[in-house]
Amino acid sequence: MKIKLLIFIAAMLVSFSSTSITHWAEQQLEESNNIGNVAFAQSASEGNEMEKLKSIQLRAATVSSLVSNERAEVEQSIVSIISCWEVRYQNEEELYEFADLVVKGFVVKELGSTFVKGKYSEYTTEVMFQIDKVYKGDIEVGDEIIVSQMGGFDGNVQVISENTTYLSEYQEAVLFLRKHSDGKYRSINESEGIYVREDGFYINVGANKVLSEEFRE
Repeated sequence: MKIKLLIFIAAMLVSFSSTSITHWAEQQLEESNNIGNVAFAQSASEGNEMEKLKSIQLRAATVSSLVSNERAEVEQSIVSIISCWEVRYQNEEELYEFADLVVKGFVVKELGSTFVKGKYSEYTTEVMFQIDKVYKGDIEVGDEIIVSQMGGFDGNVQVISENTTYLSEYQEAVLFLRKHSDGKYRSINESEGIYVREDGFYINVGANKVLSEEFRE
């Protein structure tokens, strides 16, 4: 499955001169030429698949602001990722068919970010997820898995995927997942495969859709 990914950079820079801001923007655009095609490796039960990004575009938009701090002025950059998926799933049945693992459970722990500085499309945020019920897949109730999501923080740059419903500690969810070659799991199309528990229902936040009853039992 091929993916188009458009990355829009919104930079919040503190106490920068206009010359520094311009230099930062030019540097980001120059780095974008070195990213090229990024491949996300996934291993399915039938074999290995490669999900490749068709194209990556980086656009640097800069905004300057001043934040007071007792010790020093603070500098922070924010990178916003918008992903466009060529294959969309109409319902839970289609998600179920494509998934390696379909489970219900809750987030045991937030594990933080993994990244290589500057490769923003590869930044990930990871959580430990404990299984309460298995709908599909070779896993047992009580097992724990690592779920990886797009975006992360490297200490200076916060990368946010606008198409991702980020999982937080103790949050309950039903997940439709694909397994990667590193043993970690990623939700199908990021937000499409995530239904979080809210007011007694499991909701797909991106589509504002309630999970069907067969996956709530």
